[in-house]
Amino acid sequence: MNGRAYRIILTLFRLILSAVFIFSGFIKSIDPWGTAIKVGEYISAVNLEFSDNIYLGLSFLLCGGELLLGLLLLFGVWKRVFSTVAMLFMSVMTLLTLWIAIWNPVADCGCFGDAVKLTNWETFFKNLVLLPISIMLWRAWSRPGATETNTMLSKSMRVILPICLLSFISFGVCFYSLKHLPIIDFLPYKVGVDLLSDFKDQSEVTSGDETKLIYKNIDSGKLSEFTLNDTEWYDTLKWEYVETITPTESSNSAINEFMLFDGTDFITENVLAEERVLLIAIWDMSTPIATNCMTNLVKLVDDLSAKKYKIYCITPSSLDKYPRLNIGGATIQTLNIDGKTLKSAMRSEVGIFEIDNGIITSKRSCYNAHN
Repeated sequence: MNGRAYRIILTLFRLILSAVFIFSGFIKSIDPWGTAIKVGEYISAVNLEFSDNIYLGLSFLLCGGELLLGLLLLFGVWKRVFSTVAMLFMSVMTLLTLWIAIWNPVADCGCFGDAVKLTNWETFFKNLVLLPISIMLWRAWSRPGATETNTMLSKSMRVILPICLLSFISFGVCFYSLKHLPIIDFLPYKVGVDLLSDFKDQSEVTSGDETKLIYKNIDSGKLSEFTLNDTEWYDTLKWEYVETITPTESSNSAINEFMLFDGTDFITENVLAEERVLLIAIWDMSTPIATNCMTNLVKLVDDLSAKKYKIYCITPSSLDKYPRLNIGGATIQTLNIDGKTLKSAMRSEVGIFEIDNGIITSKRSCYNAHN
């Protein structure tokens, strides 16, 4: 192969590898909470458990690191070092995805977040294609004379500053999405979705074909099947979500899981049918709400109460312990929702939905609640 053809192929491989890293890293970075949930699923699959903060920290490293690596490869910064990092990363991920494909510990690898769903075997074969590309790039950029010799000034300008700038961009996307919400929402509960319509569609399904929820008993490891009308699976200390089995008539299984329980009965349809509804979503009622977050919520509740909004708090926390939420001078009724469903609907520990006749008209983090 002549030198020109070799350089063209090398450039093509660099663009392919960097594009995959950038796309994968960006999709994860705009949803760091979703990536943290997926990291938790991986760790739980090997019978280990850590705090949510550990999962979130690992999510930040994975999201920002993958996006950063893609940008560095694209611009050819510090080629010898980062081509080595890319080759090692692809080697580890190829082995990891082979294990996932064989043993199937998680249903979806999450390599492209919620934007693109691949089966575990599709993910492995994707990595099997990228691995030799990364090896070829590493060999080409690691050979003697592959990198230029620069003065200290030019090295500072061409290496240190680009790394700092691209790191700021990569991890900045993660931080922004954590404090706010994903820039692009690939989840089923996005603005404009008609929750009431899908709820009615589900209610028309015959009892023999209703949605089934599969949960694993955390202590015994035994799988159990529940209907949406059961309440036992709300106990997140006892049950761990596995999968949802839906009838063919169901149009959107995720939306059909958006069930609200008041301690006595499911009142989902009654809540969604209101013209103006504010739902304050809180993952864990035992965790104090941050001061600036609470300030925004107080202003929002005051404004919307004056506009005759019906206001509820939705949470997987126990209704016996937390029957009401106090926001400023307002006392708000608390409703139960499945923890996994809530985290799928709201990528913020504290966030809000505005709903009008079942349609989600606004979805915001509490840090933007009064905007």
